[in-house]
Amino acid sequence: DMVYVDGGHDYSEAFIDLVYCLPILAPGAVIIADDCNDQFPGVYQACRLFADQEKFSVEIRDQKAILRKPK
Repeated sequence: DMVYVDGGHDYSEAFIDLVYCLPILAPGAVIIADDCNDQFPGVYQACRLFADQEKFSVEIRDQKAILRKPK
């Protein structure tokens, strides 16, 4: 499973976008969050906090956050 998020660009919008994905994600599923870069620090912060809280792994690559739900 994979969800691609290209939503809000401030912290609270980005965090809520990620939270809304949770109910549909199977173990091992991936969320890809767009615009995770210096231009949108709120997206970066939301991805990091969400990953920490939900125990997701996170990798930042090509201005995208790749968040993987634990199996």
